[in-house]
Amino acid sequence: MGRGVAYRLEAGGLDALRAELALAFSPWLTRQDQAGFRPHITVQNKVDLVHAKALLDQLMPGFEPFDILAEGLQFWRYHGGP
Repeated sequence: MGRGVAYRLEAGGLDALRAELALAFSPWLTRQDQAGFRPHITVQNKVDLVHAKALLDQLMPGFEPFDILAEGLQFWRYHGGP
């Protein structure tokens, strides 16, 4: 991620679900919301490159892909936002 570390998510149907939601909410999406979809779990964000690389180097050797279960979606409204 450059200035952070994340785990990429791969899930059947996730891209289609995101596309359906993006279409339904299209009038209200920001440029960032309209950008490419890269599903992930953020581990670390907004740190300098040295700290990001150090954490990545620490996590990589022991990482093995695993399954998780997503039980739902949660939507937030940004009051006063763009």
